[in-house]
Amino acid sequence: MKHKLGHYVWILATGKVIEYDQNSSPRRMIGTHIDITQRKREEQELVTTSRLLDQSQKIAKVGGWELDILSGNLFWTAETYRIHETTPKNLILVLMRRELFFT
Repeated sequence: MKHKLGHYVWILATGKVIEYDQNSSPRRMIGTHIDITQRKREEQELVTTSRLLDQSQKIAKVGGWELDILSGNLFWTAETYRIHETTPKNLILVLMRRELFFT
């Protein structure tokens, strides 16, 4: 959306019809417009940072992983999958064959 000062901003627009006329046409609506420009900038920075990290890991052949002990959730970076020559779909099979990782 174009800002009154001339620059463009990202807007999150939500609305709802709260009253209809006899013909079932909207008569009254309520809604909000929220400026989410900063959020969009931060999302783009995160995408850029993630892309650079992925490229750096690929060049260095270094992966990363994280295990949440409480939930049991395991996260691997794309390079970790490449190093272990597997995919997210095949990860369970690979982990079941632990000797590949610990011998």
